[in-house]
Amino acid sequence: MPDPTRNAFGVLLQQPERLSRRERVDCLRRLSGELQAAQTMEQVWLGRVLAAWLENGGDLEQHLGVRPPQGSHARAERIVQRAALASLLGRFVCAAGGVRLASRVLRGERECPPCAANLLAQLRERRAPTSAAAISRARRVAQHR
Repeated sequence: MPDPTRNAFGVLLQQPERLSRRERVDCLRRLSGELQAAQTMEQVWLGRVLAAWLENGGDLEQHLGVRPPQGSHARAERIVQRAALASLLGRFVCAAGGVRLASRVLRGERECPPCAANLLAQLRERRAPTSAAAISRARRVAQHR
């Protein structure tokens, strides 16, 4: 009997979120196989990890090797958030004309360049640092982690 969720070529016909749990597990199994047959080491590694997790269960963070050590707050999502903040800060510093000028704009002591207004809003939403030293440190720390 044909699979109603896929076309004749095996391509999924609907969003995975709309599939049943069993169908989503099957999608993960298929993706694991495709990744293991890929060209790059990262894809093959992710495929093997995904297959091991599907077969053995357990904690996906542990299988991936990204669980932080005991007592650490450097979870994967936090590392990604820091990198995103550093990227925003880097673009804002360029648009503002340097770290010190960016700092003054973030503190409200100087008018924001119109081309950087969107960046400024995003940085304020993320509660970005406002001192020149903290801006430099945030950009440097994210690059070295």
